[in-house]
Amino acid sequence: MTFAVICLLTLVRAGAVAVLTHWIARPLCEWTKSGDGRWQSIAMLIAFGLLAIPPLSASYVYANVALDMIRFPWFSELLYLALLLARSVPIYVLGYSISPPSPLTDAANHVLRMQPAVPRYWTMNALRAGCFHREIFLMFLIGWNVFHDFEIASFLLRPTWTVGIFDAHAGGLGIQYSLIKMKLPLLVSGCIALCAGIALFNARRLGAPSGESVRSTRHGPRALNCCVVFSLAGLYAIYPFARLLVESREVLITSILQAGLWQEIVTGIGVAALAAAGAYIAALTMLSASVSRGVQSAIAVLTLCGMAGSLIVSLFLLSVLQSNVLYPLLETHLPWITGLAISLLPKALLIAGVVVGMVPPVANHCVQMLAESEHGEVRRKARGLAWNLNGRRHFAAGVLLAYLGYLDLTSAAVLAPSRCVPAPVRLYNLMHYGHSAKLAAMLFWAFVIPLLVAILCYGAAALRFRTPIAPTRFVTSSRASSDRQV
Repeated sequence: MTFAVICLLTLVRAGAVAVLTHWIARPLCEWTKSGDGRWQSIAMLIAFGLLAIPPLSASYVYANVALDMIRFPWFSELLYLALLLARSVPIYVLGYSISPPSPLTDAANHVLRMQPAVPRYWTMNALRAGCFHREIFLMFLIGWNVFHDFEIASFLLRPTWTVGIFDAHAGGLGIQYSLIKMKLPLLVSGCIALCAGIALFNARRLGAPSGESVRSTRHGPRALNCCVVFSLAGLYAIYPFARLLVESREVLITSILQAGLWQEIVTGIGVAALAAAGAYIAALTMLSASVSRGVQSAIAVLTLCGMAGSLIVSLFLLSVLQSNVLYPLLETHLPWITGLAISLLPKALLIAGVVVGMVPPVANHCVQMLAESEHGEVRRKARGLAWNLNGRRHFAAGVLLAYLGYLDLTSAAVLAPSRCVPAPVRLYNLMHYGHSAKLAAMLFWAFVIPLLVAILCYGAAALRFRTPIAPTRFVTSSRASSDRQV
């Protein structure tokens, strides 16, 4: 199978997953939007949780299944599609929350359907009215994410362009030849990103006015969609972690005492935290209205570079750093941090857009006015309000982004210094030799320890900034003063 055919197959697979994701996740998104804020918060929490599931855990668990069913490639393909669907549903939910709604209500859509009897007239009228631009953007977003998948495809033995280029580079192929092979997938990825950007621009131009949302009249999602989502969550998240715990139950405690594993995990956490902080600050800067157009344009260019995928960005940076002037930087962590930050920029924009949209601008303005008060007690309580409104959400978003950067395999494998082997890269190499209790325990701790560190940091920040508000005390004092005046 030639490389061009593999790229075409990857593109067709991405399109199929995008359509299936739209069919599964759209009713759930409309249900959460039409209900109260509690269901929307629960849906966002589940989506963020599924987005943070490491793909290496599912790859490790299902690798032997793919080897056992090697005579039936269609089974491996169906399993691969199911795992991609499980990764795509949370991205669809998050993208749905930040994209503008359709300007037409369900009644207007019904009127459009009643006009001509021919369906294509209704389709053209709906497109002119901006009904489908939101869905088109989300499907292109899902297609772009699936087109760049690497970890699951590598262990399920599925032909993708990312696996082909990575294996060729690891096998000794020159960086110049790798760049030549990347031209076709880079062109396809650019076209997908361009189509997604055009659809998002048209959705914002033709969408509902700012501050208004078109509430859907549907009462709830279909039972089949809920069953499919829960099945995918169990297939991708619950079963792999339960399998890791069962396989590693005998050596789970002793494996955590390895000093080498701790060093690899701490190094990966530090690099991912720096890269995620830079990417998230850049995303917030781009979303801010008080920033100049030049700064926003520069961040937009870096975001477009990140849309090429972590593998292409890493190989391009590696080719640039192999010059005589920049070659000493290869043995530092700077290229790794830079490449990872650029690769995380598109995800940072998606996550930051969700977080910023959860807090009304009026609430932020009120907190800012309280922070400028002359009284120290009021300013202290304003800091507590700022943490409750924005701080905890931005902190959680930054932790999620850092965790995604920690799990990024291709950037660490290509740009990490030769003396430094991050935990995901080492585990990826060991997973090719089969299953073992020790390897399952290492996988479990490599994924759980960063989450425990994040929880501890979140608790410390909450204790530092969160301030309880007691408005009753002020009401009582005002009443007492009025009584004294009387």
